[in-house]
Amino acid sequence: MANEIACIHINQFPLAYDEDVIVIGYWTTMRTQLLSARDLSVIASVDLGGDIIPRSILLTEFEKDLFLLVALGTLHKVS
Repeated sequence: MANEIACIHINQFPLAYDEDVIVIGYWTTMRTQLLSARDLSVIASVDLGGDIIPRSILLTEFEKDLFLLVALGTLHKVS
């Protein structure tokens, strides 16, 4: 990976999605990405904006709809 990974979720159960996926949150780019578990190609990417870092991430299914839950933390810059 080109960026440091802050959190990762690898689904271990069948979802209402056509393929197995990996969800990653990054430290340096402050974004999350949904990747294909087969070849690590990017399916979707979301910039979180500001000084927000994903701390924990979970892809889950409620009533056949997929939800991405991201716990966030703020970036404290040391001067």
